[in-house]
Amino acid sequence: MNLNLSTYKPKLLYLDQDSGLRERFVSFYSDVFDVVPFGYVSLLDSHDGCSFDAILADFGSENTPGKLVKTLQAIYPGKPIFIITGSDGAEETGEAFSLGVQDYFIKNGKSPGQKNRIFNSVMR
Repeated sequence: MNLNLSTYKPKLLYLDQDSGLRERFVSFYSDVFDVVPFGYVSLLDSHDGCSFDAILADFGSENTPGKLVKTLQAIYPGKPIFIITGSDGAEETGEAFSLGVQDYFIKNGKSPGQKNRIFNSVMR
């Protein structure tokens, strides 16, 4: 497969229950990724047939963080999962890493570094 990195846009599943945040993150990430936004409930109903290169999920869901990560790993085995959270709590991030999450980001901290870390993980 010939991959042109200057035009390739990995498909990023973005999960967040807050539709306003989903819109902002789609705007922020869409220059590098083909972003597909979902709320948590819609994910379980419509994941069949979808293929994603990476997943960015809000850690503050209605599910426990562990259940969220395990569910995503079951649906999309082997795909890198990144967590976005509203806090920088060590307990939350420690739990995320112990479950195999690639990295985590703070919701307010949008930076090009986030895009690069996700992109580089997808390209490995």
